[in-house]
Amino acid sequence: MRAVQQSLGFSLSRFSPASAYQLAAMRLGRTDLGLKRRFTESLYAYRTAFTAYIRAEKPRRDDHADRRQRKGGAAGPERFAAVQPGRHDQSEQSPADLIILTLYAFGAVALALIAFNRYDVR
Repeated sequence: MRAVQQSLGFSLSRFSPASAYQLAAMRLGRTDLGLKRRFTESLYAYRTAFTAYIRAEKPRRDDHADRRQRKGGAAGPERFAAVQPGRHDQSEQSPADLIILTLYAFGAVALALIAFNRYDVR
C-alpha cells in the first residue's frame, strides 16, 4: 500500500515544475530515493558472502592452529578475499528526466532573455 501511495505521489509531483526538476536531477545524479534500497541490498549480499567465508574458515583456522603447534611455523589462515558487494548506485536513467531538465534549462534562459530585453535603462 505504501509503495502505491509513493508511486502516486511521485506521478502527481511531475506536474510541479520545482518537484519535477528536483526528481529528475536526483535520478540523473543517481541520488534518487531508490539509493537506500539498493545500498541495503548490496550490504545484505556482502554480509551473506562474509558469513559464508567465516563459517568455511573456522575449521581451517583450527587446523592451522594445530599445525603451528606441531611445526612451530607461523603460517596463518588465508585472508578474506573481499567480495565486491555490488554497485548500489546504479539506477535506471529515464530519457524523460533528461528532457525535463533540458526544457526547464531552456525555459529559464528564454525567460531571462525576455526579461533582459524588456529592461529599460533610461
